[in-house]
Amino acid sequence: MDIKGTCISSTEDEHGPIYVYQTKNSRILSFDGKIYQSCMKLNDINGLHLGYTQAMMSGLLFLPTVNIATIMGLGAGSMAKCLLNSFVNINVHAVEYRFAVFNRM
Repeated sequence: MDIKGTCISSTEDEHGPIYVYQTKNSRILSFDGKIYQSCMKLNDINGLHLGYTQAMMSGLLFLPTVNIATIMGLGAGSMAKCLLNSFVNINVHAVEYRFAVFNRM
């Protein structure tokens, strides 16, 4: 399955290619042009739209508040944006191994 949309950015680092696609409604990060790594809906940039990001954040439903969060792998920033939009006084730290990923989105 190839990602549908227009490739608006691409680069390659020592770990392989990085692509950013845009469709009418979303922006997609991919490392191979076939599988979504991250997805941001343009009309809901703070939402979580992929099942795996929803699952990773679901544990927070059981907490009254969150003051600090560390994200290992920034990707398109979906979880960081969701956290910053959902918790008033949260301090979010994100670690991204590939600088080119950070620089693309």
